[in-house]
Amino acid sequence: MSLSHTPGWIARAQHEREIPHSEASALLGALRRLAEHNELPQAGTSDPPGPALSLAEAYRICFAITRKHSRSFYLSTQLLPREKRSAIRALYAFCRTSDDIVDQPGQNTTEALAAWVAMVHAPEAPRDNAVLLAWNDTVQRYAVPHTLPDELLAGIAMDLAVIRYPTFDHLWLYCYRVASVVGLISMHIIGYGEDASRYAIKLGVALQLTKLAIAAAAAIYRGILGKISANGYDVFQRRAYVPLAQKLLILWRVRRRLYEREQVSP
Repeated sequence: MSLSHTPGWIARAQHEREIPHSEASALLGALRRLAEHNELPQAGTSDPPGPALSLAEAYRICFAITRKHSRSFYLSTQLLPREKRSAIRALYAFCRTSDDIVDQPGQNTTEALAAWVAMVHAPEAPRDNAVLLAWNDTVQRYAVPHTLPDELLAGIAMDLAVIRYPTFDHLWLYCYRVASVVGLISMHIIGYGEDASRYAIKLGVALQLTKLAIAAAAAIYRGILGKISANGYDVFQRRAYVPLAQKLLILWRVRRRLYEREQVSP
């Protein structure tokens, strides 16, 4: 079965693109049919099924998943109101679990993802699956459009088939799916202002494309601005620079921050 995507999507205008939601739907539909045809076991469930979980227990497990895989994200989300804090961690657990499925060694990743997609699209989540119980409640509570998690899953599916992208437009679609979509879903939970979506999409793509070198350069230049301020903005008599030891410390911090961000988004 081929998971490659079709080139049938076009740019609307400069810096704006038409999102091919129908393509994501077709891709995920193929995965669901694979799961049904092969009668695949449900991904992430035990055999036999475990005990039924309450919604509160499901959210507590999502808390634990977030705390285990990204302590910085867990700490920062402590500042949200309780209900939004629970929802954003359910989102994290859903993203983490979905991404981990295609990274597990020693299994047919296409079949594993197909089984997971079938579970995500099922009318009701298995009562012993904490992640999907909390995620389904979050989707309903915050009216998350179904196209967004579908785009995210389609981006994860692209990891199974696409090795190189022939054009930036094709790469842009992948970045949108695995990075921008996470931001868009977060906005539905946290709240956002008018016309914020277009900037969230651009920010997600930019973050996905940034390498360590660019992030380090930005942090070091920001450090120079701090030195200029400390020198009373006297750029004519005093040279503003970041010492080598501080540059190495900045580099270490940037690398750690990028690693932690990679744990948040698939």
